[in-house]
Order: sequence, then structure tokens, then C-alpha cells
Amino acid sequence: MKDFRLSAAGVILHQEKVLLVRYKGQNGGTFLVGPGGGVQIEEDLHAGLKREVLEETGLHVNPGKMLVVEDLLASKYRVIKVWFLCSVVGGELAKTEEARIEGIIDVGWYDKKQLANKTVYPEILQNFDWAEFSSNNFETKYLTMKKANF
Repeated sequence: MKDFRLSAAGVILHQEKVLLVRYKGQNGGTFLVGPGGGVQIEEDLHAGLKREVLEETGLHVNPGKMLVVEDLLASKYRVIKVWFLCSVVGGELAKTEEARIEGIIDVGWYDKKQLANKTVYPEILQNFDWAEFSSNNFETKYLTMKKANF
């Protein structure tokens, strides 16, 4: 039986681009994902999200509304990842030492066209108008369980 992992991650938008980190995938390719990761036992989701984003990108963020609950079956565990719309409140974008140790190979801003034909988490970044995320009409989405590339 696989272990469960609770994670928190950010959808961070700026000038029609989204902040993503790039990892090597299982099959030799790469995948892009919003910064975030496992929440420690003593952390709430917002604290874990802030810590993970800082560790991976060098940026300080404030979490806003909950956008997505993602249900992923990874190679070593099942991940329930809660995605929040975030705003940057400080720091400087950088591939940090923590990011390098974690296996992140790139950190950067991507526009929607750059995401075409790529493996991206959460997948709604490819098929939703990002402006909808900040709309009062946007409702939190549950993405049914799918196999992940990690």
C-alpha cells in the first residue's frame, strides 16, 4: 500500500505568466508544476505553502482562495495537493539550494503558449482562462485521481 502525502501548492500569476518549477520525470522527460510540496505535521496548509514556495523559488507569498484539490497517484505515494491562488509579497526569484537538492532543474515564468504539449500540474493551467481564477464566480475544483509522472 502506498503512503499518503498532504501537499499545498501555489498558482502564482504575474503579467499573464504563471510561476512553475521544472523536474525530471520518470520516463526521461520533464514536467512543470506550481511551487509547493508536502505539509509538515505541525503546519497548516498556508504555512506549508509559504515555506515550500520560499524554499523552491526564493519568493514570499500570501495564499488566497483555494482553487483546486488534486488527487495524484505517484510512484511512491498518493498525493492530495491543495492549490491556492497566491500573490507575491517579497523575495527574489531564484533557483535556490533547497530547490537543487530537491531535484528542481529550472524555476521560471511561463505564458500559456509555452505550456502546450507539456506535462503540467495542476492540469487546469492548460485548459482554463487564468483570469477566471480571481473571479468571484470561480468555484474550487476537484480533479479526479490520475497517475502522476513522478
